[in-house]
Amino acid sequence: PAGNRNLRWSFANNLSWTRGRHSFKFGVSTEWASKTEPLSPNYRGNYNFGHDAQNPLNTGNGYANALLGNFSTYTELTDRVDRDRRHWHTEGFAQDSWRVKSNFTLDYGVRFTYTGAYYDTRKSTAGFYEPNWQASLAPRLYQPTCANNNPGNVACPASQQRAIDPANPGTLLPSVYVGNLVPGSGVLTNGMVADGYPGRRGGEYFDFTPFAAAPRIGFAWDIKGDGRQALRASTGIFYAIPTRGQWEGFVGQPPSAFNRVVQWGSFSDIENFATSGRNFVETPFNTQNAGGETRSLDKSYNLNVAYQREVGFNTTAEVAYVGSWTYAGGRTEDINRPVNSVFMLANPNNLFNNNAKATNLLRTNYPGMGAIQKWFDAADGHNVNNNTLRYHSMQTSVQRRMTRGLAMGAAYTLAKGWGWNGYDPILLEADPSGGLNRLFNWGPTADNRVHNLNINYSYNIPTVTDMAVVKWLVSDWQLSGVTRFMSGQATQPSCSTTTTGIANTNPTLTPGITARCVYTGEPL
Repeated sequence: PAGNRNLRWSFANNLSWTRGRHSFKFGVSTEWASKTEPLSPNYRGNYNFGHDAQNPLNTGNGYANALLGNFSTYTELTDRVDRDRRHWHTEGFAQDSWRVKSNFTLDYGVRFTYTGAYYDTRKSTAGFYEPNWQASLAPRLYQPTCANNNPGNVACPASQQRAIDPANPGTLLPSVYVGNLVPGSGVLTNGMVADGYPGRRGGEYFDFTPFAAAPRIGFAWDIKGDGRQALRASTGIFYAIPTRGQWEGFVGQPPSAFNRVVQWGSFSDIENFATSGRNFVETPFNTQNAGGETRSLDKSYNLNVAYQREVGFNTTAEVAYVGSWTYAGGRTEDINRPVNSVFMLANPNNLFNNNAKATNLLRTNYPGMGAIQKWFDAADGHNVNNNTLRYHSMQTSVQRRMTRGLAMGAAYTLAKGWGWNGYDPILLEADPSGGLNRLFNWGPTADNRVHNLNINYSYNIPTVTDMAVVKWLVSDWQLSGVTRFMSGQATQPSCSTTTTGIANTNPTLTPGITARCVYTGEPL
């Protein structure tokens, strides 16, 4: 059985105080959340009896393998993952609405945000802690080699593909070993710590800026004091509440829980594993997360200015400018990506069978580990590509109040929402001027809906007869609706190739950068 519980305790209180021309408001709200979520349904172990030509115990038939108790792999999780994620969030505000004159009101205030760190109470998390990593404990990985000594940029027939331990290159092993850890050469969990970073609560790996203040100001001006035309404007800073997604990457990571794999064995090997002399098949963990920092909150600067006027015929028209500038608090970056990776696949030593070696075989910062994602905060100067939205729009509307049974209106927005859509340090390594980075990552965002037209209408259908029964059937009907026309979102096509060879699969000769589309403007 598994329980999935979501508890939330919240408190909110507001105070209003009117004194003369001022209307003061103060408030505070706080919330504590606890969320349990089982994550490992297959913790009891799984056998794979499928056909594997390299398995010396293979019969050639999966059913026969199962009857004999011979498996290709047996996989079992070291522990169940059933986290209890907890989090505090508190906000407060103070504002004043000051009626400076009978036709002019000034609003100003500030909102305070305190965001607590996410943490866990069930020892279900782990992360990479750089001070704990030891070069002497870094494991070796089996490398691919061609038995006929073909260099990496030349095709290697399947019958000649083998694996070698870099420390014993003269011993050829089946190619299925490629990418696995060499048994006894190091520690799989080198640098990993479970249940939070040293000096923090259990399950806590980073925190947020402890206190953020967001000032805001605006005004409303009845220009002539007759209620027929008005000018309104407001601006302010807005902080985003961080989601749990940044923390979830630490859940269920080794050594809190990870899969153990036994390859090419029988039931007796599992039953007597401690004395069987068998080794686990270990591979680098795909993606780990490093922490230890204080993270800034995402924020946006918003501005709007609107002019509204009564134009007669019970109709009001409005034109406005709305702008928004959004900035990310930071970014994650793989601190274990291959060093000097730009064009590194031009070196045959980094190829096998005329294709790139697996990226894990090319990592040298923390060998034996996979990707390690670390946060780089904008407050520390890591602000390249952090302006994720620059939104500008002209918004117009015309609205006719209900008159003679008819109300209708139209609103049109002309907008441009561009920003940085990603970050890739390799692009800056390849072109420090930033031109390539801008070409690939700057452009329309999901908010770039250039044209947006909305038309609304409501009409009270008049009664056409005084006949009692007919009048009862057809009176008091209303026809209403909304019609909308909107530009679509920008799309980013993906390109790939089925042609083999490094020149086709990765023409950049850079790990992680595959073939990308070239826009020619020509019709298909």
